[in-house]
Amino acid sequence: MRFAAASIFALLLAVPASAQRWQLQSNFWVSLHQTMLDAAQNGKALEAPMTPDERSAWNNAVHEYRIRFYERSLIFDDELVKINDGLSSAGELPPEGFAEVVTKALLSAAPVYRKHRWATDDRTNQFWISIAEGMLRDTGEELVREHARIYGAQFPSRVTVDVTPAAGLLGAYTTLNSNGLVHVTISSRDQRYQGYAALEMLLHEASHAVVGATTGAIGSEIQNVARNNGMLAPRELWHAILFYTSGELARRVLRERGITDYVPYIYRQSMFDRGYLAFKQPLETFWQSYLDGRMDRGSAITAIVKATGTLPPARVRGL
Repeated sequence: MRFAAASIFALLLAVPASAQRWQLQSNFWVSLHQTMLDAAQNGKALEAPMTPDERSAWNNAVHEYRIRFYERSLIFDDELVKINDGLSSAGELPPEGFAEVVTKALLSAAPVYRKHRWATDDRTNQFWISIAEGMLRDTGEELVREHARIYGAQFPSRVTVDVTPAAGLLGAYTTLNSNGLVHVTISSRDQRYQGYAALEMLLHEASHAVVGATTGAIGSEIQNVARNNGMLAPRELWHAILFYTSGELARRVLRERGITDYVPYIYRQSMFDRGYLAFKQPLETFWQSYLDGRMDRGSAITAIVKATGTLPPARVRGL
């Protein structure tokens, strides 16, 4: 028994830390579920030479999804989170516990998807995974340490990543559950997250486990500064900081490995021109100073909130 335990321990030590932290997978049921949601919520058709019966089965399943999930959030809807989490560990069949209409829709659409699309989607997912895992093997733990240092919070020790053909309009999202599961769903077909950008987005998404809008690292600090200064904090400031941080840290590790032209997501997607304009100068001035070690986090957040916060509306007094 001692030999067996020692052998297992030796094997664990031989596995790179990044491989122990990141579980990247291409799962049939998650890919089917996300493809059906994409069809139901965004009108994305499954282009394939189906028979009339296959077309009917697929359309009926998508119709049930549209009725049930059309305007529901992949991130905040408890049922959709439960389904995505459950399917992530599913084998031959979906797990029990889903609404009957959901299980029936999945089972009726599964043969059509498996015949006409799964092989192509799985190959695309696996190729994305092979690229991402290579980058994580070399840079993952370095980036984890830097994110933990910057946020002053422990990074999750386990991150489950389902790589799928679709992942909502944003192409990537993260959910957390009461069992501690950090679950990232990301599209292998979304050009915004292909190549080197995959590295940045994996760290960005996993950072949602420690950075919150009003709680956790950054979010609670923003709220405290705003409250102490009688101000309202901008709703998306915490998220802008998250984007800026992962982008800058990814740019640094890539530059150290000879990639000198990487453009972080926040700039590549022109986010400062699409709602984040007020954050551009404060982030580039104060948050960059913190990332460069020229300013402490508290002072940087205080300066950013004072530059971007607003005064609360005056109370209307009764007569």
